Amino acid sequence: MQILGLDPSAQLLAMAERQSGTRREKLTLIEAKAEAIRLENSTVDTVVMTWTLCSVGHPSEVLHEIRRVLRPGGELLFVEHGAAPDAGVARCTALLLSSAGFDLREVRRGYMRGPRPFTFMTEGRARLR
Repeated sequence: MQILGLDPSAQLLAMAERQSGTRREKLTLIEAKAEAIRLENSTVDTVVMTWTLCSVGHPSEVLHEIRRVLRPGGELLFVEHGAAPDAGVARCTALLLSSAGFDLREVRRGYMRGPRPFTFMTEGRARLR
């Protein structure tokens, strides 16, 4: 199994490499923005996306790139700030994923500990449509 890590920050990638321990031989770190993933089409089995859509300028471009690199039947595992029951809190993750051509297979929503505006999360799995 090969693990790829993608982040635009060289400093965060260096931290990830230091933490990789014995898995280092299976880990490839790529410095790039999620809107422009430097991988061939249909080459990735699973993408794990954590708190990404709220931190990028163009979430739809990120989801397009994820679709592009996923193999047919590929899966997206995600945790994102979600659209909370409170007005004005974060983005609607499920709507973004569905609009980008993903079928949601499993979704859990709820608050973590901490201030309500920052702690409502949506996590789950989605497959390419």
